[in-house]
Amino acid sequence: MHLYAAVVHALRQTKEKNMKMSQEVNEVAFALSQLQSEISNVEKSKTVKTTQYSYSYAELGVILDETRPLWTKHGLAISQFPVSGEPYSSVDKEGITVWTQQVGVVTLVLHASGQFIESDPCMMIAEAERQNSLAQCAGKVITYQRRYSLAAVLNITQVDNDAQREAPLDDTVPVSDKKTPPATPQTPSEGRPSHIINKIDVDCLACNKNIPKGEGISIPPDKSESGKWESFHKDCVDGLPF
Repeated sequence: MHLYAAVVHALRQTKEKNMKMSQEVNEVAFALSQLQSEISNVEKSKTVKTTQYSYSYAELGVILDETRPLWTKHGLAISQFPVSGEPYSSVDKEGITVWTQQVGVVTLVLHASGQFIESDPCMMIAEAERQNSLAQCAGKVITYQRRYSLAAVLNITQVDNDAQREAPLDDTVPVSDKKTPPATPQTPSEGRPSHIINKIDVDCLACNKNIPKGEGISIPPDKSESGKWESFHKDCVDGLPF
């Protein structure tokens, strides 16, 4: 019951700061306290790698699938609504018009009794990119906000599934910060067939720098000494047949 009392106290304090909720919150507070005694943190399910950094996160669908059964068990439903401001444009230093819009998410926790708690809007700026429209960028921001708002409401976090060190706030871990031993340049064994020109952007095994498409060589797993794809800048390894 201590957790229940703490939830009620927190909700009353929050209400004084203009957060919307029903006149009574005892039922929804009790349900949340029971939910939080059973719910677990969600493992990060997806990893994205770029030439500069990599980051992992729990996809929205994974969070929903893992937590929804517990909401319904305790008579709760959670809805999230997108909100937005008027889009506006500006001209960057290259003379290109850039469209920007403030977008956000409101998270509503409903209880079967009719009691509810509604969060203040979580607002961020969406900016159109050259390869993506303003609507596409706004959609990405809204999905990001939904993930974090939902996790905050449920009082859970996204955790690594392999005991990696905690990432910064945006989940990114610069490649240069990763504590991996430096790669040793490898040379091909006798009789190894010709290498393949890399068909995608990859990182060089020798220097860890990016190799643009078509500017390096790649060794397929069945021919490499590691049993994995090995890619190199042509200048990084001597003795390879080009």
